[in-house]
Amino acid sequence: MKKALPAALGVLVLLLASACGGPKLTKTEQKISKEIASAISKPDKALLSKKDAKCVSDKFVGAVGAKKLKSSKVVGTDNTYNANGVNVDKTRSNAFAKALTDCIDEKKVLKAYDKTVTAAFTSSTQGVLESKDVDCFATKFVKTAGVKRLLSAQIITDTGEFNTAGADLDKATSTNYADAFLGCVDYQKLQAEQVAKSDKTIDEAKLEACFRENMPTKDIKALIVANQTQSADATTLNADSDKKAKACAKEATKKK
Repeated sequence: MKKALPAALGVLVLLLASACGGPKLTKTEQKISKEIASAISKPDKALLSKKDAKCVSDKFVGAVGAKKLKSSKVVGTDNTYNANGVNVDKTRSNAFAKALTDCIDEKKVLKAYDKTVTAAFTSSTQGVLESKDVDCFATKFVKTAGVKRLLSAQIITDTGEFNTAGADLDKATSTNYADAFLGCVDYQKLQAEQVAKSDKTIDEAKLEACFRENMPTKDIKALIVANQTQSADATTLNADSDKKAKACAKEATKKK
């Protein structure tokens, strides 16, 4: 099951083109490559220029081949490209990531992905997180997850945009996410602030102290990973977290 990440219209800045010689393709593969190149360079602020897109698509199509591209539904039987089709499965996504980093310096790709994740979370958190925390999170997450997993988890699309339709995180990528988030955001403090804002009967300091004692960071990390990966213990962890949060709220309620 796909677990949606906060939706946002994150876009990437243009990167400098790099010279690239493509493999020899059959006529069918040339047609497919042209379709893919056109699709991945379409957004006004896409990661790829037309020249870069051709380099990437030629390398990607040459590495995978027309037969496998069709059988895995990257393209249809009529050779038309399916949107974000290069990320249809991990094998195809990894081949695309290799083609991408063969044509563009990986550091530049990661820098661009950092910008798009930052823009996405800045928009989706609606001021709850400070900009410095969002910047910190995006940089750590993008760096530790890397190009391959950001693509294969469908956090980033083939055009280099943030995937507003949702992502499919494996345990490693979700762990990177949780570590980056909890390493940059004081979760217990932030949670206490938000609860106290919505309920004036809550003593914020007492609530924060209770959260720190009963809901340590390691438990929050386990909760994030379980929910993002839809693991078997997600329901139990959610119920336990809710129970503790309610108990802390009750304990922190101001006496009349």
